[in-house]
Amino acid sequence: MENGKFITFEGIDGSGLTTQAGLLKGWLADKGYEVYLTKEPDRMDHLHNDVLPKINEGVIVICDRYLLSSYSYQSIDNDLEWLREINSRAKKPDLTILFDVPVLISQRRMRKQRWHVELFEEADKLEKVRENYLRIAKDLREDGEVIETVDGNKPIENVRDDVIKIIESVI
Repeated sequence: MENGKFITFEGIDGSGLTTQAGLLKGWLADKGYEVYLTKEPDRMDHLHNDVLPKINEGVIVICDRYLLSSYSYQSIDNDLEWLREINSRAKKPDLTILFDVPVLISQRRMRKQRWHVELFEEADKLEKVRENYLRIAKDLREDGEVIETVDGNKPIENVRDDVIKIIESVI
């Protein structure tokens, strides 16, 4: 059986990536694809025991957060090159979709869904993380990774349509 695809969804909290991952899973399943939706817990264990076996079975794996999230969040307090080095053996995604939204929109969405604020949900930290996402994604593209940025500040259906257009070019 043909190998599956490894698609990662990235973005600051409140950017819509979890919502869009679920919508894409449903759309792909309706098209007859076997799809596995996961959220990354522990990188190498998750990759070797969960993600890679599914890809090798021909399944399309959609992962809610992966390398780009680690780089963007953790490089606030850690050296990015060190982070890239310790993750150098991790499988590169076939496609990463980065959902970009302004921090104020992100915070507004989170306030509707949560009763407390996490460490990285403070405005100044979120802005740094968002800037990291955009800068690091640019660098990774230059290194040959396939990363598409989607405006997550549109209605859910419009964002879904943008994601589907990207997916159709990869599947």
